[in-house]
Amino acid sequence: MDTNIAEHFAVIVDSARPVLGQISYRTDITPKRAILNLHGKYGMCRVFVTELFSDGIRKYRYYVLMEN
Repeated sequence: MDTNIAEHFAVIVDSARPVLGQISYRTDITPKRAILNLHGKYGMCRVFVTELFSDGIRKYRYYVLMEN
């Protein structure tokens, strides 16, 4: 796995901090793939972001859910 992926994930988390509140994140990095799961709050919304890096391809998934 690319040695810079941890730095890349850190940049994403640091970029989200000024915008999202109550941030939590988890990384799972192995030689074949890397995953970042980030959760935060924006106003009355919960934001969930996942980045998967595998086989040289980045895939993203994100959700914004309104709290009731």
